Amino acid sequence: MAMASSEAALRVARTNTANFNLVKNIKVTERVNIQFHTAFLNVFNHPNFGSVDPYLDDAGYTSETTGFGIPSLSSGGNRVIKFGLKILF
Repeated sequence: MAMASSEAALRVARTNTANFNLVKNIKVTERVNIQFHTAFLNVFNHPNFGSVDPYLDDAGYTSETTGFGIPSLSSGGNRVIKFGLKILF
């Protein structure tokens, strides 16, 4: 059965994100440890596009979240590197 033209399906762009964590435990004394933590979010810095807006009623608006057929970058697109240090006793 063929689909009517008003029932066309849109495909959403795939999300391509790779995260990586490193943890280093350093023993200071028998009871005290230091833990160094590094987190890499979106380590390959791949852009991730949001879905296409399928609604015709906001076709004239061109903001970040509206506009017919305009995919926008989703949040958290850039590479983020976080560092942390814990003292465990």
